[in-house]
Amino acid sequence: MNLWMKKLPQLLLATLTAVSLVSIVTLTLTMTHSIKTKNVAAFDKTPYRVFQTRKRRIDNVCASTKVRGKVRGVYTHRYGVLYCSVPKAGCTFWKSVFYTANRKDYVNKSDIFPLSKYYIHSVYGSGKSFSALSSTYPTRLLVVRDPYSRLLSAYLDKFYLPDFWHSEALRLIKMRDLPIFSHVIGAGRPDFLRRHYDEVYKLFPTEAAGGFSRNDTTCGKYLTFQDFIRYGFFVQEPHWMPIHVICNPCLLNISHVILMETFNSDARVLLDKMGIGHLLDDVNHETQINDEIKMLIEYNFDIISNSSKKSFYKTCITSRELGFRLWQTFRWKGYIDPDIEYLIPDFKEDEKVKMNLFEQVWGARTSGLKKPKSMKNAREKFNIAAFSTLSRSLFTILSQKYQLDIRLFGYESIRDKMFSSVYNVNYQENVLNI
Repeated sequence: MNLWMKKLPQLLLATLTAVSLVSIVTLTLTMTHSIKTKNVAAFDKTPYRVFQTRKRRIDNVCASTKVRGKVRGVYTHRYGVLYCSVPKAGCTFWKSVFYTANRKDYVNKSDIFPLSKYYIHSVYGSGKSFSALSSTYPTRLLVVRDPYSRLLSAYLDKFYLPDFWHSEALRLIKMRDLPIFSHVIGAGRPDFLRRHYDEVYKLFPTEAAGGFSRNDTTCGKYLTFQDFIRYGFFVQEPHWMPIHVICNPCLLNISHVILMETFNSDARVLLDKMGIGHLLDDVNHETQINDEIKMLIEYNFDIISNSSKKSFYKTCITSRELGFRLWQTFRWKGYIDPDIEYLIPDFKEDEKVKMNLFEQVWGARTSGLKKPKSMKNAREKFNIAAFSTLSRSLFTILSQKYQLDIRLFGYESIRDKMFSSVYNVNYQENVLNI
């Protein structure tokens, strides 16, 4: 047999791979272009008076209330800018900015956005000690997020997806049988995620070693949002600890607070101070979601294929199940058309499954952008469904845990809206009746 005939299967696979890559790149570029042309106007910069109002609010709370918390690690820039990092509040972006801006005089978008999440948190993860810094940083930055969306983001990215399975998930599962939790927190409500996990197990029953969803103690892969809140409540982990505990704004004497809800307009002001305001040119909410989709896919496939915990993950999840979970995550976050189902591929090779997932996701993303209300409704429906699994007493206790964050950063309306949407009761009346 001729040599080229022997290599025909490999050549065909390589050709298909190349075609797939071209398709992904072409579709991504087309989609990004259409988004940009749809919203050409740049975001306006947040006026200085808005930052002053946010600072006055913080100063008033600090003056009237003992705010207990530390400053766990900060990042600085030579133009006098200091940033305290808060997980699940844009920290990957800001760490990438400080990492690059401190190494180059001129920074392009191409220097920032290709940096992988896995790389940036490994290389530039801990920050500096705040106590060791001088007062030569007049611009002091804190990025905040309402506690409810931050908690949901932590759950989806760290527990529904596999990032924390080998650590915090197994730790929380071991706490499940401790009697204190039933007495302190009480019983939960019907949990739709438990039913969802039963379906996940039926779809992928023999592909990895994880146990049945109701008694898995090996992989930690079936922890529900209710479980996460009930047991994570007592665990001190920066991804869901109150912001003031890890970045105490009273100690930092914050000058600028960026809200995730107005991120682009706020961030432009700080990036200008660092001489890199152009980084957000031609960037809008939709292009940022595209970047997050790509980052989450790459990061999670790196976890199961290339990380130091590879052997653990290979016994707990396959690339096919990971593709399914990523798809559900994007659907619940309102990033893709909720009416399109994920087509589980027949093949099992990690790279092929990842490439196939990219193609399917970009197709569902393109479809979803034509009906944004459907994506928004899917996100809001999931948010309410997730918090509906918590009893009223647990929601109230949770809100009290984050009460200082809510006061410091002005999230009372979000708390009240969430509570009334879930329980059809006014939050303040509920507190008075407890």
